[in-house]
Amino acid sequence: MSSAVVEGGRTLDAERGLEAEGEPREPSFLCKYVFSTDHKTIAIQFLFTSLFMIAIGGALAMGIRWQLAWPDDLPYGDRFPESIVKTSTKETAAGEKVTVSVMNGDTFTMLTTMHGTIMIFFVMLPLLTGTFGNFLIPLQIGARGMAFPRLNLLSFWLVPVAALLMLASFLVPGGAAAGGWTNYPPVAGPAEDQTSAHPAAGVPASDVPPYDFMNFVSDEKDVPGRPRKVMGAAAALLVALAGARFLLSKRARTSPGASKAPNYILNALLVLLVPIALLVLVVSAIEHGPAALRSGHTLWTVSLFIVGMSGVLGAVNHLTTIVKLRAPGMTPFRMPLATWSLAVTSVLVLLSTPVLASTLLMLTLDRVAGTSFFRPMYGGQPLLWQHLFWFYAHPAAYIMILPVMGMISDVLSTFARKPLFGYHAMVYALAGIGGLGFLAWGQHMFQSGMNPWLGMTFMIPAMMIALPSAVKVYGWIATCWKSRMRLTVPMLYALAFVSMFIVGGLSGIVMAAAPVDIFLHDTYFVVGHIHYVLFGGSLFGVFAAVTFWFPKMFGRMMNRAAGYIHFVLTFLFFNWTFFPMHLVGMAMHPRRIAVAWDSVNSIGYRYLADIQPINEFMTYGALMLGATQILFLGNVIASALWGKKAEANPWQANTLEWCAAPSPPPPGNWGPALPAVYRGPYEYASPLVEEDYLPQNRKLQGDPGDCGAPSPRHEPPEVS
Repeated sequence: MSSAVVEGGRTLDAERGLEAEGEPREPSFLCKYVFSTDHKTIAIQFLFTSLFMIAIGGALAMGIRWQLAWPDDLPYGDRFPESIVKTSTKETAAGEKVTVSVMNGDTFTMLTTMHGTIMIFFVMLPLLTGTFGNFLIPLQIGARGMAFPRLNLLSFWLVPVAALLMLASFLVPGGAAAGGWTNYPPVAGPAEDQTSAHPAAGVPASDVPPYDFMNFVSDEKDVPGRPRKVMGAAAALLVALAGARFLLSKRARTSPGASKAPNYILNALLVLLVPIALLVLVVSAIEHGPAALRSGHTLWTVSLFIVGMSGVLGAVNHLTTIVKLRAPGMTPFRMPLATWSLAVTSVLVLLSTPVLASTLLMLTLDRVAGTSFFRPMYGGQPLLWQHLFWFYAHPAAYIMILPVMGMISDVLSTFARKPLFGYHAMVYALAGIGGLGFLAWGQHMFQSGMNPWLGMTFMIPAMMIALPSAVKVYGWIATCWKSRMRLTVPMLYALAFVSMFIVGGLSGIVMAAAPVDIFLHDTYFVVGHIHYVLFGGSLFGVFAAVTFWFPKMFGRMMNRAAGYIHFVLTFLFFNWTFFPMHLVGMAMHPRRIAVAWDSVNSIGYRYLADIQPINEFMTYGALMLGATQILFLGNVIASALWGKKAEANPWQANTLEWCAAPSPPPPGNWGPALPAVYRGPYEYASPLVEEDYLPQNRKLQGDPGDCGAPSPRHEPPEVS
């Protein structure tokens, strides 16, 4: 009989690379790094997937600002295909001929649509619920892993599949979705429901060639047999790589002394080339498949449907793990705020995401099956899409901020060296924000012609959300008040989050009032607000969380100097870029337009002529903000590979992940016995011990003696 612990049908000995007979065995590359059921590996996979997508989303944002700053002549615009940027020759007043590049209005709309979609669905949601939900929940509650490890594995791999479809939409004829990240019908409906494109950038629609991003790849048109040749080559590459990997694995098993260098090289080729080959297969299949599928809008809906499935699977796993797998002594009110926030977020995901999934399914059927859920010419209701979409998307705003609130609470208490102020009130505030978030979706539809009395029923809960949010802010400020603060890199990010969240929250109260929002809703005031909440709030919180838990994830410390530089530059350039948006918004600068004022061609809105220099000013800040993030990405990668080895508890924190597990934790997280919990997570400056921190699992005289005994549900069963 063996004492190996069974987790989700897989023994922990097998996860550690041990045979059932106890013989050591090196786990394969695929099992260890690609298809692992270890929640920590899956969290890191979510992290790097999100970092890859944030680079793409950020590049799209640079394209948006590029167009808004120089609408009359885009710098380096002549390097792009005619279907993206139209280049023409004009004669100046002095008789000189100059080349002028102007962005296609449809391309600009595509950039705004895909930037918002990628940053919300493929960056913030996977980062918060995928990365930190997977990594923190089992470690903070004292569990050996997720309740459903294989379901967890599936929830991750759905995200790359969805991302592949979303990115493939850039390569199909007509390009990606271009109806805004909300994709309202009839713009997102079948082609026959839509009007011709308006010349948003001053280029008449009739003069704009069809969007064809594949011009970057080849200028050849209608080459006989090319689709089959491309798909055949991609499929052959996949088969060859898989076959070579199998043969090398077999050779390694039969020849223990064989060199492992070929394995490492082939593993690297697999990681680099397989996604490319799959992308080629997907694009070729879509481009030469049924006409209804050759649409960026259809790929958009299918991709988000798959992302929604991933979120639901993850939420089920998170809630089940928190409810059923807590360590002995880990009562609900001994859980850290990070775990509490992820629990509330999981409830929001489970209640709202199925509504989005059904909405996307209806839109897909409208596009490919001829139904008329949202098609007004056939009796459909476009406003139905808005109600259903915002029933999901308004709670989704809190799905993207609640986990950050919990993680920031952990960071602030740790570096303030004080107990978190008002722990119970902070928990109830999380639940209050989540509950009120479901009552205010109509806040986004004040302009839809709804009855003012109905608008008031949405306005009141939208404004009431400020109350539990204020409880959170007061709790954070009180925690820092008269504290012995340590201004580490994570702490600076956390303080930036609090200050930026206050700015975003105050502007949110302004827009919750229907009479004001009706005027400001379609202006850059809203763009400034959402970026102060999701960048200044959520993303600063992510920076704090990554730098705080990085030693536990990778067993190494991030470069501190690079962290300080990144914080200062990001804080400066962020406010440089987004604060002026409130000012131009109050001057009624519309959003979703490619040209504010083009003085050369006299195109755009003449009343914005004096504001156009501010667009250039914001663009310079955005370009430097984007460049600064390269420093963060480089710091993450370099530190993970070559950073200084971290101690088990470098921050002298109290929660279980720091006190009871090595860095990084092994498969199964703990030794033969689970940690016992004797107190709450924020016992700093306790008079009971000489140190200024008191870990949750440290037993003191007078603590219950049976707290460390494993409960029946945690006793490792014996397997033969």
